[in-house]
Amino acid sequence: LVSPVCMESPPIEDLSAVTVKSGTQSRGKVSKRARGALGGETLNPTSKKRRKLTAAAAAGGGSSAGAGSGADGTGTRGGDRGSAGPPLVGSNWQRLKANFSPREVVKTPPPRWVVERENKKAATKQRQKQKKVPAVSMDILCSKSKSDDITRILALDCEMVGVGAHGELSSLARVTIVNSYGNVVYDKYVGAQETITDYRTKFSGIRRKDLEDALPFSVVQKEVAALLSNRVVVGHGLKNDFAALLLSHPFALTRDTARYRPLQRAKGRPHGLKYLTKSLLGVTIQSGEHDSAEDARAALLIYKKLKKEWELALQVRYKKKKKKKKKLVPGGSELESEVDFPTA
Repeated sequence: LVSPVCMESPPIEDLSAVTVKSGTQSRGKVSKRARGALGGETLNPTSKKRRKLTAAAAAGGGSSAGAGSGADGTGTRGGDRGSAGPPLVGSNWQRLKANFSPREVVKTPPPRWVVERENKKAATKQRQKQKKVPAVSMDILCSKSKSDDITRILALDCEMVGVGAHGELSSLARVTIVNSYGNVVYDKYVGAQETITDYRTKFSGIRRKDLEDALPFSVVQKEVAALLSNRVVVGHGLKNDFAALLLSHPFALTRDTARYRPLQRAKGRPHGLKYLTKSLLGVTIQSGEHDSAEDARAALLIYKKLKKEWELALQVRYKKKKKKKKKLVPGGSELESEVDFPTA
């Protein structure tokens, strides 16, 4: 059993000596009774009064008032709470506080590769602005010469209509040929050999009335074959046009803007004629119904603009793939006969 005497609380006068050690910043709890004895004062290290004492001690340079033991001989380091004493917070805390003071945020410069990338982007945008194609009127597609001669270079374009159950199959409906001056030398409508289910007027520009007096397919085929014989044919997507005409033409005499490698996209996919005309000539075509004469002139002008590089590339390609024919002559020697590539 515990003696009742031990359970008695200490005298209230002794609580006046309760303090907090300045070096450890202990946060011991004080009972309500002790707070009442101290007149409502607490020993919380973050109290307002303690902060004032700390600031005063720092300003005074650490005065020695109240240093050592208390005046009453109780042996406390700080003496009474109300008396002046040493700073309740050590100098180490002041240094730590100074280290965590707010500083100016210094932005580190970006890496060199980031700067170079941004400079390249800005330079690319500037070049694109400078390379804008100036507006050109449609007069560029009109010929300045009235000559309708059958020249060495001819441009071909065909228009199709839909046949079959849902108009999915194509049938020849119009053939247009222009000479190197851009003048039309042949323009005929072709009668379909099957029932037309879709005139495709939105794209072909062909209507029912246009085919009322159309020529038979066989007649148009013979006339076109005679015109194109031994001549350079220019066009866009000539493979489809020759397939619709059931004709073939030598590769050496074909200049197709859809198959010329510098004019193609990745993996050999061709650009549309509308895109090529806009980017190379600065002219907008096919904004509504297609006109075969206009399309043929556009392909012809694109070829003329790139003619020098185009012909040189064909010459190099032909020489690489050409097989040299060897002929025996009297005496047993061999001669190599080379056939020049036909040029426009």
